[in-house]
Amino acid sequence: DTITVRCREVVERLNQANRRGRVTADIIKKLRDIGRVFSDDLLSHSIKDKIKETAAEHLVISMDDQLVQVPWELLHMGGQFLCQRFSMGRLVRTRQQIPGRGKLRVLERPLKMLIISDPGGDLGGAYAEGRQIRDYIDGNKGLINASLRTGSISAGYIREKIRNFDFVHFAGHSDYDPQNPHESGWRLTGENFKAADIVKMAGAAAMPALIFSNACQSARTEEWAIKEYFQDEIFGMANAFILAGVNHYVGTFWEILDEPGRQFALGFYRRL
Repeated sequence: DTITVRCREVVERLNQANRRGRVTADIIKKLRDIGRVFSDDLLSHSIKDKIKETAAEHLVISMDDQLVQVPWELLHMGGQFLCQRFSMGRLVRTRQQIPGRGKLRVLERPLKMLIISDPGGDLGGAYAEGRQIRDYIDGNKGLINASLRTGSISAGYIREKIRNFDFVHFAGHSDYDPQNPHESGWRLTGENFKAADIVKMAGAAAMPALIFSNACQSARTEEWAIKEYFQDEIFGMANAFILAGVNHYVGTFWEILDEPGRQFALGFYRRL
């Protein structure tokens, strides 16, 4: 219960950021204080010592699927949040059957990338994000060929085309229903690409090797706020894609804009 209350406090503090996503010094201080308490409650002395002494640049946390709601990236120790100290990822253990197991994608150059940006037509930042990524990829055509889709996009289109690509980048809105997680998903044009749709795709053909879902930061509007269940939302989509056979899933948890630049906290899930 204490951990749950602390998780809720983190969400409340992040939602106090202004409309540009800038976090004040007071909010950073409170997040730091909560992060320190999290470290005390969740990490033993020996683990703290290993983290302080290591020269590693990457940290992968292996956890039970009931612990995905904990903001591990914001544990604070040694003067930094863990997501500042390390490039972080998560390996989530589950007892679920993996229907997409064994359908590993064979990667060959040039890799194929699908960029889906602003399918609702109401997120200028997401639209610009898609164009910027496409333009950057176009400078490396010997390695990757990128296809950009914006505007009107249906769930049927994604179900038909997604398995033709090695990488998929999504920038837009997402919805989460805590009572019916299978109904959660990417918000498209007049409909959602739901977790239930994703799981049904397992087994027919190899899914993309990597899904990057920028569905929180890109969805920021004047009324933008992190939802109480945001960790479960991201894990729900990650879980669905991994069950369907995707090897790697990266989802945006939050973005902190702090001088002199941006700091992102991402959730990285890998299929074993």
